Amino acid sequence: MPRHRPHPHPPILAIALLALIPAMGRSASAPGPSTDLSRAAAQIPAPRPHFIPVSAAGAELMRAVWEAGGLRDNPHARAVVERMQAEDKSALYQEAAEPAAIAPQPMLTPSLGPDAIANNRALAICTCSGRPISEAEPSIAAWGPYVLASWNDRRSVCFPLGTPSQSHAYSRDYGATFREGSLLWGPGPTDAFHGDPTVAVNRKTGDFYISGILRRGSTFVGVTALRGHFGPDSFVIDTRRVIAIAAGGDFLDKPWMAVDSLTGHVYITWTNFPADFTTQIELQRLDADLNPLGPLQVVRHEPYGYYGVQGSNPTVGPDGILYVPYSVLYADTLAAVWNAPSHFEVVRSDDGGATFGPPHVIANAFYHPVTIPPGSQRGFWAQLLAVDVDRTNGAHRGRMYAVWSESRPLGGMVVGPTSVVEKENNGFFASATPFTPGQMLRGTINNVEKDFYKFTGVRGQIFWCSSDSIQLLSLRVRLICSADTSTLANWHLLYTRAPNAGGGAVFACGLPYNGTYYLLIESPFANTGGYRFGTALVPASLGDRARGIKDEFVCYSDDGTTWSTPARLNDNDGYSDGSEPQVVVDGRGRVHTCWLDWRDDTQCGTSSGDYGASSGDGGVTWGANRRLSDAPSFWGALASCSDNDQGDFMQMAASGDHVYSAFPDSRLGDPDVFVDASTYASTGACPANQLLVSGDDTVLQFSLSNGGNFATPLAWTLSDDRGWLTGASPATSGSAALAANGGTIIISATFHPPGGCSGDSSVVRFVTSDPYIPGHEEECSTVLRCGTIVPALLALVSQKVAGDRVSLLWHSADGAGTRATIERRGASEDWLARGTIAADAGGNFSFEESGVPPGRYTYRIRPDGAALGSSPSEVWVEVPALALALRGTRPNPAGGGPFIVSFTLPSDAPAVLDVLDLAGRRLASRAVGVLGPGPHELRLSEAETLPGGVYVMRLRQSAIEVVSKAVVVR
Repeated sequence: MPRHRPHPHPPILAIALLALIPAMGRSASAPGPSTDLSRAAAQIPAPRPHFIPVSAAGAELMRAVWEAGGLRDNPHARAVVERMQAEDKSALYQEAAEPAAIAPQPMLTPSLGPDAIANNRALAICTCSGRPISEAEPSIAAWGPYVLASWNDRRSVCFPLGTPSQSHAYSRDYGATFREGSLLWGPGPTDAFHGDPTVAVNRKTGDFYISGILRRGSTFVGVTALRGHFGPDSFVIDTRRVIAIAAGGDFLDKPWMAVDSLTGHVYITWTNFPADFTTQIELQRLDADLNPLGPLQVVRHEPYGYYGVQGSNPTVGPDGILYVPYSVLYADTLAAVWNAPSHFEVVRSDDGGATFGPPHVIANAFYHPVTIPPGSQRGFWAQLLAVDVDRTNGAHRGRMYAVWSESRPLGGMVVGPTSVVEKENNGFFASATPFTPGQMLRGTINNVEKDFYKFTGVRGQIFWCSSDSIQLLSLRVRLICSADTSTLANWHLLYTRAPNAGGGAVFACGLPYNGTYYLLIESPFANTGGYRFGTALVPASLGDRARGIKDEFVCYSDDGTTWSTPARLNDNDGYSDGSEPQVVVDGRGRVHTCWLDWRDDTQCGTSSGDYGASSGDGGVTWGANRRLSDAPSFWGALASCSDNDQGDFMQMAASGDHVYSAFPDSRLGDPDVFVDASTYASTGACPANQLLVSGDDTVLQFSLSNGGNFATPLAWTLSDDRGWLTGASPATSGSAALAANGGTIIISATFHPPGGCSGDSSVVRFVTSDPYIPGHEEECSTVLRCGTIVPALLALVSQKVAGDRVSLLWHSADGAGTRATIERRGASEDWLARGTIAADAGGNFSFEESGVPPGRYTYRIRPDGAALGSSPSEVWVEVPALALALRGTRPNPAGGGPFIVSFTLPSDAPAVLDVLDLAGRRLASRAVGVLGPGPHELRLSEAETLPGGVYVMRLRQSAIEVVSKAVVVR
């Protein structure tokens, strides 16, 4: 069996050496959202305890470097290491592992697209101190059918020290199935991807990128990244680079990445934790091959004080505008200030990251690290911002969306004058000492016994608890639901506060049900003594944006400067928790969000699901929440070898109508990475333009189909300009639940033009929508004419065929503004309407369509009112068959740079472009079928690493193969 790491528990969120202990019974006044934060920071006196969350992966690496003799002058690292050492002692006292618990109840609401597990559980060949291996913090990107994910993978404990702790998996079928690849190594023999992954894709070339924290042995820390592509049967890694190495006593944490598909530039940002207790967001600009473009830049520096920066999340708009948003977190750990606002900022660059404008506030948001989600083992919660930009050509092109979780202000707690003294033996649930929130709890403890207390809570209340212990430095506190308390594995943990080497424990938790709650206090250290805990209920106040322990919010901006008023995303009752919201914009400009949500567990509130909401009008209105995940996640006490069981973040991706949510999930008994792949597609179809007889009824059929991969209601509305629509079956407007993958409803509409209406027309509009995506509508139309009119004389001006694209132009001297239908038929086909167009002011009818199969066709233009079967202008066109062609490379010969390969595909069937040596060995490969039919050019950067010589370029599609030669000169 491979040897295990000496520290099997990945770290929880880094904290300061001193605990968050507000004075008992005291409520401090605090600045409101309009506080001048820079002025407050300028008034900071001498150094004081400081809290900025370091990521789980970062904290683990901090400890490794510390124990190797590094980072000794970095106070962030000292605080992290001392806490983790306390956790190790706690682990010695942890109960023996038991079988993982089964989820307490099934999900009662339907889910969207099917979920797929990304990680291969069979690759975890060991356990972690008897507990299952855990995976967390997934990132994801998509391009056509290709999907790539990466995450923190703790199966590295099964292998020798120095093994990477970040893995990846890929899908070639729109996320239906995944295949896990290897753990990720960097470019050097000891360079390892250590975690905090991000995945991004160049939407033009199909190049995928993965970034992460760099670990080089145990003495160097920094940021690393790789570039790869999808080959014929796998994901191929092309380039690995070290992006940055921390200088001196600095520590680099939370790298995040974005790709500009226009220029190919890659941007990676991270948080630097220097030794002087300042924090700063840094950025490195890179070319498509991950080579630096200029020096490293400091995007935002926060001097030591009340605030610190963390959690940058760069994103690129459709015109190459780079945005770097981040969190500015209230960081004073001693002041009894529970109402002090943190906020989110963004800086903008219009020159590809060379320079940045001033920071702008996105929103103020209260951040309370002690509001840990149910079942999380972290000990702290990280408030991270997620963003995306609309890159479509729709109405909201360039709009940026930001989402986050936040709690109510935690202030005004009153601990009454009375105390409750434990009554021994209160070592289990049945003998728990009762109390009422607002009372002080007093007792004694050692490293053997447990003290249980119980109280009655009401759903929606926020319970607050803070230690005020002098004799004991380290305590572990758990808040437990009363369901199934027989074994530790099945304890429903609403809150777990790990021991703190600096003393004490503070937490606030939302109460999700009416009934009994248990508070467990224990010490994992070999010491005895007295303790004192203050308890209270947090009162609500007017103007609170969040209703309970946490709500999810969104706002938007068209320029990064002015932001909309935050809107709440979650529509639950406010009694359950939520965390880690994400946002993405799909190919139609619809905005989708997701987050972990505990609403379905009405018994205890300790099982989560992945929920989401969507908007079709640029974030102005949002639809009802829908559950994405197929099964519940019960976060058991012993179901993970990692305190980072839920992670700091998850991520979404979209390509066209396909939307992906990658999230941590414990449905199988321990944390895995699951991906919900949902397709949001519907089609409304209208009949061709019609000539109606006055005074007669005519029935026309309209259809609405669900092309998505989940059943959903879809809505329609039928209307016309002149009131000829007299009714429809089932109705002129309504909605219907349509089955997945093609469920269709037919709407039969009756039209009655009045007598004597010859020459009149009416436009029928068939508007379809998804009620869960408000504001987004799709429309087709049919023009109805009454009687017979003589069409204007038309003349064909030009015709052009280029590949599978046909372009036609007609002219009518008196046709300005006239609408016409273009029809097409093949040699043995009926006429088929190809579109409706209108003449411009000069009387020109211009029509173009692509994707026309090879063959000979007749096109005709039928102006509104023309009788069916006649046309004043017809034209024959010949569409040649597209042939698979490889037109060579340039430059040829090539020097040290990449090839540009020119080729033509006749269809969108799977196709592969290979680079072979003269012996036939495949040196590089690209999947190119997703580019579709027509001519293409592809930048093949693998050529940079080829030695001088002659190479064969091979293009294969549908059993056909073409080749050409390329020469490399060194």
